[in-house]
Amino acid sequence: MPDKDRELALGAARGDLRAFSALMDRYKDRGMGLAFRILRNREDAEEALQDAFVRTFRGLAGFKGNSKFGTWFFRILYNVCATKAGQRRPVADEHPEDDAESIDAGLSQIPDDTPQPDILLETNEFYRIVSEAIDDLPVIYRDPVLLFLVQDFSYEEVSEVLGLSVPSVKTRIFRARALLRITVRRRLDWSPTRSETVVDEGDEA
Repeated sequence: MPDKDRELALGAARGDLRAFSALMDRYKDRGMGLAFRILRNREDAEEALQDAFVRTFRGLAGFKGNSKFGTWFFRILYNVCATKAGQRRPVADEHPEDDAESIDAGLSQIPDDTPQPDILLETNEFYRIVSEAIDDLPVIYRDPVLLFLVQDFSYEEVSEVLGLSVPSVKTRIFRARALLRITVRRRLDWSPTRSETVVDEGDEA
């Protein structure tokens, strides 16, 4: 963990309330961002963040500094948010993990050698579309992507927060990116040119 995080966490574990307050200040914005993206309600997100800070404080007595404080905290926060979201999310909203065939089918319709949407449209509108597309992903893909792309966590950190193996995390992020690629291009009303279509048909022959 960063030296400052480690110093503050160990101080808070010894009962230093100012150190814990400093930790809260360091993580409240990122924590609120993640909680809001998962719960999609500011009041619920604020409640989840406060609950996570309380649980973190209670667990600090056993914190030895052997792992990153941030990863440890975000795992607590994620579990709080997942529990709260599970109380409100209908079972019908859950998506099966193994939908690779539908993803591959969508990808096969998009030429691999065409410019990416972020090259075609580097504007606030593009980032808004991407953000909305992330929020609309199935939960099992959305949450790893939020941690990996938005929170800038490594595969290993995402694995620790979500309680998944690193290969599972990589697979979910790969599939999430595939879904995002399809969704974003559709929302940009993007379609391959005639010449690209001809090339593709020639390749298939």
